[in-house]
Amino acid sequence: MYRVLLVDDEQLVVDSLKFILEKEYGSSCQIETAKSGREAIQKSEILHPDIILMDISMPGINGIEAIRSIREFLPAAVIILLTAYDKFDYAKQAISLSVFDYLMKPVNRARIIQTVDSAIVQVDEYRQRRYDDLAMREKLENVIGVLETGFVYALLFPDSGQQDIARYLEMLEIQGAHGLVMTLEFGEDSENGMMQNRIGSHVRLHRSYQTLRELIKSVHACLIGPLLLNRMVVFFPAEPEMLSSLQQQADMLGRMIIEKIKNRLDVEVRAGISNPCETADDLHHAWQESLQAMQLAAPGQVMLYSRLAELPSSGRDIETIEREYFESVASADPGMACMLFDSIYDNLVDLPTEQLKSRIMVLMALTEREAQRRHNGSSNSFNYCKLLEADHADDFREMAHTRIQQTCELISGMRNRNVNDLVMQAKEYLDTNFSDSSISLESAATKISLSPQYLSRIFSAQMGRTFIDYLTDIRIKKAKDLLRGTDLSVKEISLKLGYSDPNYFSRIFKRITGRTPSDFR
Repeated sequence: MYRVLLVDDEQLVVDSLKFILEKEYGSSCQIETAKSGREAIQKSEILHPDIILMDISMPGINGIEAIRSIREFLPAAVIILLTAYDKFDYAKQAISLSVFDYLMKPVNRARIIQTVDSAIVQVDEYRQRRYDDLAMREKLENVIGVLETGFVYALLFPDSGQQDIARYLEMLEIQGAHGLVMTLEFGEDSENGMMQNRIGSHVRLHRSYQTLRELIKSVHACLIGPLLLNRMVVFFPAEPEMLSSLQQQADMLGRMIIEKIKNRLDVEVRAGISNPCETADDLHHAWQESLQAMQLAAPGQVMLYSRLAELPSSGRDIETIEREYFESVASADPGMACMLFDSIYDNLVDLPTEQLKSRIMVLMALTEREAQRRHNGSSNSFNYCKLLEADHADDFREMAHTRIQQTCELISGMRNRNVNDLVMQAKEYLDTNFSDSSISLESAATKISLSPQYLSRIFSAQMGRTFIDYLTDIRIKKAKDLLRGTDLSVKEISLKLGYSDPNYFSRIFKRITGRTPSDFR
């Protein structure tokens, strides 16, 4: 559909132009008219025409003045000037306003159609560029989201190696690891310093994850990790010389983020922010600082780690951490469970080796008991002998992480949902719902409880083509059947296939088949 505005103070000219265009383009053009420059400006603000045919010489606001005003809010409109006067100064002004063509009255029908045809081509090219730009921005945002998630995971689990952190920062075009780490926690309310309904909050926020990212990034440039149950880790990078200034703003940034999230998403939230870090080696410790500060913050408040010394007791309650750890295991959240295990481990790491091993074995025994209770059966036992034989503290942590992952998988039943099963579920969803205009990677991911980034990756790997390419192939195959076997119009077919714009459908069809829908039929 193309929106066309005809502007001339002579009714006969307007009626003639409208008759010609309606006869030539039919329902593919929505045509409005105006009799003055002022009316043209007003209607352009409402209609947002793609093409404007404008008479130059009109009483009051003339065509050139009207175009100058319209260009302020419609820079991409294709404007064709009509005039009975061959005046050079008008032509010069028209060029400066990026007028598409300049026609002398009276203009014959063939010349009008030729010019409007050319204008439509320019409108199509502009729409395609805009679509391509939006698609590229969407792909770029997805890639950036994946990189930010990888960076945050590398920050949380230092055994992945500091080279990973440096590589992620390089790909995100961030120089160095100077900055602050913030941990956010979401819930419905708070009891004894702990957020309630953690799982419910996670499910609700998962649907609004992109909005959550946009809200946080609107306050300050940052890298944002995934939702880990009801928590999220954020890194605010800074140039070395700006780190001190960022630290001074930390409290204000945290409060602004909390306020925006509460107002927009109607969820309780609290935050903790670390001391400044300067190297990749500092990042994991900075996250622990932010976690400790967050757990001492009241709902709706932000706590800076630098202020903990001012509190009556800033020591971390190990019993609270252990309780949260077992909640995470019961919720089958390996990421959160491993993070909380690390917090427990870091509180115990200075113990003599044998005592440290003993505490880990108790934790693993209680973890297995939780798995058996949830799974109503037995599971492979933790290798306690291997733990007793181990000499290095890092080995203890790695063994525990492995067992936590296995336990959470057992509880959630994820071992029965392999990659092939997940891709087949996504494929069945597309095969069934391809005609839905709102179908997207995000809706499919939500349907099978995966992140869009992960679904995109495994779908491409298994199917050999992207999610969008597969959806397009389904639609074009169905379009061929409808074109061959029915008398439905191209517009009706495009709507049946989930395309709201018949022109866009036609372009996609031609790009894939080499023919327009009409030619194919």
